[in-house]
Amino acid sequence: MELTRLRQAGVTIALDDFGTGYSSLAWLSRIPIDEVKIDRSSITPLVQDSRTRLLVQGFVRMFQELGLRVVAEGIETIDQRDALLAKGWAIGQGWLFGRPGPPEALLGEALLPSGKGASPDRPRVASFGPSASEG
Repeated sequence: MELTRLRQAGVTIALDDFGTGYSSLAWLSRIPIDEVKIDRSSITPLVQDSRTRLLVQGFVRMFQELGLRVVAEGIETIDQRDALLAKGWAIGQGWLFGRPGPPEALLGEALLPSGKGASPDRPRVASFGPSASEG
């Protein structure tokens, strides 16, 4: 399988948009992945909806038991971030941390001949909270 060879070469494989479309539990046993990204459609209602919160907590526990890194997508408010922190979540991405930018901005100065790199004060994916330094 091509993904297995990529993973062996050091590429991190992520299952994106978990909870929507074709991203399902079946993929967890079929493809070699390192990371699961929980779709923003599950993160957005997290603060107000206790059912969504319970579902997401269950998925996160399961993913952690499988040894997978879990990323929260679509964090847009401090309340969302704080709710995730309260549940021990340490990795997220979203507009709270930085707006979308051109692909070359993600590569960093060392990889770009123009010298224009990612801005350290505008990360696209962020580790946050007390457990952020552990991973």
